[in-house]
Amino acid sequence: MVLAKTSPIGTPNSTTSVVELGFSTRAVRALLDAGLDTYGKISSIKFEELLEIPKLGQVTATEITRKIANLNLEVHKEKTDNISSVEEDNNLDLLVLALNRRALQSLTNAGISTLGELVSLDKKTLLQIKGIGENTYKHIQKAIKVYYLQKDQGDLVLSNLGLDNRTLNALRRNKLFYVSQLEHMSIEELSNLRGIGSSSLENLLRRYSLVTGKKISSCKEMYQVGGIDEYKTPIESLDFTNRAYNALKKSGFRYVEEIANLKESDLLNIANIGAKSLESIQYELNRYYSSPNSELIEFQTLDEYIHLIQETLSSRQKDILNRRLAIFALSPETLEAIAEDYNISRERVRQIEKKARKKLFAASNIKAAESLFVVFRKTLEDAGGIANISLIKSQILKKHKATNVNPSSVIPLFLSLSGCKELSDGLWALNKIDKEQVDLIAYEAESIIIKSGPLSLDVLAKMIVATYNKDEDLIRSSISNSKKLALLPDQTVELTRKSLLIKKRRVDYAKAVIKKLNRPAHYREITELINEMLPDKAHYSPKSIQVALGSSLDFVRVKVGTYALKEEFID
Repeated sequence: MVLAKTSPIGTPNSTTSVVELGFSTRAVRALLDAGLDTYGKISSIKFEELLEIPKLGQVTATEITRKIANLNLEVHKEKTDNISSVEEDNNLDLLVLALNRRALQSLTNAGISTLGELVSLDKKTLLQIKGIGENTYKHIQKAIKVYYLQKDQGDLVLSNLGLDNRTLNALRRNKLFYVSQLEHMSIEELSNLRGIGSSSLENLLRRYSLVTGKKISSCKEMYQVGGIDEYKTPIESLDFTNRAYNALKKSGFRYVEEIANLKESDLLNIANIGAKSLESIQYELNRYYSSPNSELIEFQTLDEYIHLIQETLSSRQKDILNRRLAIFALSPETLEAIAEDYNISRERVRQIEKKARKKLFAASNIKAAESLFVVFRKTLEDAGGIANISLIKSQILKKHKATNVNPSSVIPLFLSLSGCKELSDGLWALNKIDKEQVDLIAYEAESIIIKSGPLSLDVLAKMIVATYNKDEDLIRSSISNSKKLALLPDQTVELTRKSLLIKKRRVDYAKAVIKKLNRPAHYREITELINEMLPDKAHYSPKSIQVALGSSLDFVRVKVGTYALKEEFID
């Protein structure tokens, strides 16, 4: 049987043979060999499905797709020649219709650029436009009908974007056939497609925007997260390689939440991120987001927690860090001693230690050992927010034993990892507590004791609460942990023997007075308030206080005889 290209017999039905539909001989043979012998079997077939048929290439698939669209149009053909557009499509560019060059040029020359403008014209008006005859008019009508038919079926083919053949073929080779497939792709992902260069990408983005009224975003814009910065995790908190960190920072990423949902192709399209950097980012993100499961795991010993947070360290990093922090020894080793063992320089040992510390303090590590850090923070909360290292140590060791590790070394390390801070040597506090606040409470307590003599902790705390309106637990804790105050077994507070021997400078007393007043003050008023805190034999003269205020760099004269703290006055 010899197959020849024929003209379609008119409006087909589901049983019409493909031989009668006007396809080329190559197309008919390929369809028959695939068992697609009637119009009903191919009426809803898609371009990518045609490409899977043996001996059927892109050119033939394109021919069949266009022919099917025309046949479907005949089946759903409207009885009137007048076509109306949907209001939401009125501002769409004419490119959406995939018109031939003659029709598009004629309409453009006539000042018609949108779909709404085109469909508002009747047949007579269109035929009066230069370059539009009966055939071109029919072509325009058919293009409008095809557009709405495809839209009713849920999608538009890429040819409706009016792309050049190079760009269109490149997209098809990458299995992109419909406009909806571009909707969730980023600019970086499109630029990485084979055959899509800078000019093709620019053309694609422009045509997509004109036809759909939408914009293809970069991966940074697509995955940008809102919310308060305080509740986001900075990317420097994770243990990325320097190259990966710098590449992300340079691309505008600041928080982990912004890169958490990036696809692999998006990450690879960021400048300076290759396979190794990608592996680093994915590994650290997996650790960070899978860490919450480990909150349910509670170890019995501090040794097990040390092993947990050191999992990401190399053997050399572990050894150097353990020796420098005295994790398993009574005292830390020097850089020189470690450098001699490894036959490297002191500087190299310092670099390895720094890198190991960064890994140790990574957010993924902190989340992994969260069950222990909750215990540390709870211990400080129970103590009023401030506690001496000896108290913290005794409380922690009751719950978690230290088998081989040195608790005097690992407990301060765990306190730092849990977000607590060291106010002074051996004195730790929750991160929300300010050192200056604690010092001011202790200083006020000391001033009251100097003036009134030893007082009970309850009475002293209530006097300071009345003055500063601070949390009473914090005040009690600040007094109890002050090195200049002694808390006796009967809960009486007195000055330590050491503080009795130390005489404060005049400027220190003046600072305390101005901070308490919270305003500038005359030197005579400052002198009176200082002398109220001191025994009669220790009183200062107004002239000596004026000299101290005038010669100190911590104060500024705001007017004659009146002084303020320089830092507060500038603020």
